[in-house]
Amino acid sequence: MDEVTVEFRPDGSVTIPVDDKQVHWRPPKVKHMRAFRNQQADLADRITAKTSKLKDAKFKTPADETRAVMEFREDIETEVVEWLRGVHTALALPDSAVLPEDEGEWPVWLPTLEFTSTLVRHWLSNPFASAAPSTHPAPTGTGR
Repeated sequence: MDEVTVEFRPDGSVTIPVDDKQVHWRPPKVKHMRAFRNQQADLADRITAKTSKLKDAKFKTPADETRAVMEFREDIETEVVEWLRGVHTALALPDSAVLPEDEGEWPVWLPTLEFTSTLVRHWLSNPFASAAPSTHPAPTGTGR
């Protein structure tokens, strides 16, 4: 099985393999970072509210509960997809591949809270790096 590697570069840029292409994002400027973090905070608030409603809900059957939990997960994934589309629109470098229109074609790990948190942590861990595009060659994205 091929190994997928996301490259978090020291300059704050990121390279993400999607299919056989490379998505390249520059590090965000303050205005973008504020917007991204505010969107994440809003999502966290909605998750907390929905989790509370799920805990308090009275389901007629276990199947009803399972459907509600699955719908909750899909709602979160949909919001993460929109967040990532906004990141791509704001930060894609000129040589970047375009994210597939159909998020069903994205790698399964991409539209997750774990990935978005890792991405923001990466950007915040490089506060003094240049926002200029990296001069490092893009990785192949897969390896054995």
